[in-house]
Amino acid sequence: MEHETTTKDDGSDEFQHSYSQIARSGFTVPALYDKYRPGYPDEAVDRLLHNLKIRPDASILEIGAGTGKLTEVLSSRLPSGHITALEPHPIMRAFLDQKRLQNVTVLNGLAQSIPLPDEVVDCILVAQVSFCGCRVQSFI
Repeated sequence: MEHETTTKDDGSDEFQHSYSQIARSGFTVPALYDKYRPGYPDEAVDRLLHNLKIRPDASILEIGAGTGKLTEVLSSRLPSGHITALEPHPIMRAFLDQKRLQNVTVLNGLAQSIPLPDEVVDCILVAQVSFCGCRVQSFI
């Protein structure tokens, strides 16, 4: 599957309204975040995919994909699958998008308002998400 991106960075971005200034201004240098943040051990990813019974052709939604630390691993482990990477932070999302992962669609969105129809993915994963400065709606 070809790389596909759907973003909305026109100033009406829901991220701007749902997160505090601290969250919006954090992670402004995604290349450093991506370079120095530890990745996921192969054994841990293997165990996760095995225990969740993820098929090689699975459709996965990753919430809070950031710069794609887990997205890249999933993309390479599931070449006949499809990963939808949901990321609200425009700078992090743009960095992930620039990786041009072949079986990944990068979407702008929040966990409380996922821009997909119901029941279109086989699995939803959230690897590591920071909730700094979230509004109450993020937890409801």
